[in-house]
Amino acid sequence: MTDGLIKWSGTSRVLGPALAVLLLVASPAQAIFGGGRGCPWNVATKPHVTKENERVRAQVRDSIEQQTIELNDHLTVTMQRHAQENSAHQRMQAEANQRIEDAAQVNATQRMRDEFRAKAESGTFDPARDSCRLVDMFGRSGGSGPAVTGSDVVGKAAKELSGDDPAVAEGGVPLTRSRVDAWQDYHDWNGRQDATTDWGIVTEQPTLDMGDPDTEAVITEIILNTIDNTPPPRLSDSDLLSPEGLDEQVRRNEIRARQRAAEEVIAMVLNMRTGLPGADTETFRAMATESAYNSGSSSAPVFTRPIGDSLSELQQLDILTVWNYAPKGERLETLTNSGGMNVQAWLYEIHRLLAVSNRLDYLALELASRDALVNAALLATLNDN
Repeated sequence: MTDGLIKWSGTSRVLGPALAVLLLVASPAQAIFGGGRGCPWNVATKPHVTKENERVRAQVRDSIEQQTIELNDHLTVTMQRHAQENSAHQRMQAEANQRIEDAAQVNATQRMRDEFRAKAESGTFDPARDSCRLVDMFGRSGGSGPAVTGSDVVGKAAKELSGDDPAVAEGGVPLTRSRVDAWQDYHDWNGRQDATTDWGIVTEQPTLDMGDPDTEAVITEIILNTIDNTPPPRLSDSDLLSPEGLDEQVRRNEIRARQRAAEEVIAMVLNMRTGLPGADTETFRAMATESAYNSGSSSAPVFTRPIGDSLSELQQLDILTVWNYAPKGERLETLTNSGGMNVQAWLYEIHRLLAVSNRLDYLALELASRDALVNAALLATLNDN
């Protein structure tokens, strides 16, 4: 733009006088020679002046056109540069906005990580201890189970009932002598008179150590005295060659099938009370202290259920149940105070109660199915000809 103005100024200095003449003088001849018609040079100079006038006009027109072209070019270049600068500015603005957005996302992500880290460190995402305790109770592998289970004790008794035990094979007085000897040996065992006939040893103890030889022997004797304490010896192969021997074996099979229904119920009762290794006894002992697990009242005597080094599934469920429906002390305050627990803590409580309730329902179903077998065996016995 400045270069165009400079060129225009130079041209104006050249064309200035001529333009003044053209603008101020009405006729070229009059501008030079005056208005007289009698001037002898008028005719001769008029064509020259006209020609000069046309030349100046052409020069002015060309100069204006050139100036216009140059001005247009300059304006075009200026607008292009402005557009380029505007595009660059918009691009820089977009990049700046993108960087701002990226930084905001990074900050939000970092803030979210910090929040989750804080919650994780506070134990928010830790699995519920009671849920883990239930998993430990129900999900142990066979290798971590008790050394001797209730099923093992029932199996030992079943061996005698099948006639495979040496004392049963000998039969007669030696067999009855062994029964009486066991009754005398455990006559006052653990303060229980006639322990070999007392099912209270099982039902009044929430946890039984089946690995203890005396406990195993006493419970075996109780099972035999309940089902058949003098079973017949197994028939020999020669006995099975006679019709009488065949009839006897068929009759015994019928009896053993009904006896095994009773054995299934007994095995489940014993397995529920078998001490499980690895149980968190200290935690359950604390839960028993925080509840009325071993507390009595004026209307009911104190019934002590000992908590030993191992706990059975039945006793663990028993402690969890009492801990929930009969709490005391600080736990009672927490449960009865409206602001004592947050929503997540209440959800844990509900989850634990549902889990314990579902497990108890399943155990009841298992026991009911065995009771159905026993009832079927009783019905068959009553209608046996």
